[in-house]
Amino acid sequence: MNIIDFLHFNDRCPICNNPLHLYMQWYKFDFFNANKLFMSYKENSTFYFSEIIDPNNTDESKFIITLSETSNNYKLTFNHPMIKKIAKNQDEIYLYFLCNPQGIKNIGHDYEINIQQACYYRSTPLLNIKYNKFKLINQSHSFVNRDEVFSITHTSQDLNKIYVLSRNFEENKSTLWHYLASNEQLKDESFQLEIFEKDMPLLPPMTWNQSTLIDKFNTWITYS
Repeated sequence: MNIIDFLHFNDRCPICNNPLHLYMQWYKFDFFNANKLFMSYKENSTFYFSEIIDPNNTDESKFIITLSETSNNYKLTFNHPMIKKIAKNQDEIYLYFLCNPQGIKNIGHDYEINIQQACYYRSTPLLNIKYNKFKLINQSHSFVNRDEVFSITHTSQDLNKIYVLSRNFEENKSTLWHYLASNEQLKDESFQLEIFEKDMPLLPPMTWNQSTLIDKFNTWITYS
């Protein structure tokens, strides 16, 4: 897997055609660093990642990581030696693209993604940082994306029909989830959804037309 391939796979959501946002997630529990999430903006072929910090914590400095591409290669640079030192000790890092940033939720020292709000998500396999470059933790990965997840919501009056399709390249399978919920139920975090789930072989890329996909999903649900 090549990071350049991942970055150039797509830059717009195949569901709604909105621009995608690139994030970098770190996992390391120590004195200096709980989980860190970096959000990027792009200028030409360079991504600038800014650490997402609690706005109430004004004492913490803002770290910047630059991912620049040259001649089909890439390089990482850091704005501070501390963040560079921490970066090299990270065992689990991955990059992901997200359609709607409102789908990210901060829960203490971690972040989770509500894919129904996020619309579209795809991520790299697990990485670490060595010698100012990303390195795969498991060199056997040959695919560009670790997983790719799509969400479609069809609303009629107050009833939402939510479809979520995952293409998991690591496990070589696809999974469809479907559930119904009103607007009030979606706001209620204690509400227990009844979720339909169907596992399938890894699906090839499809035409991401919403009405066509919903018809296809309903057919799979009916005949399951």
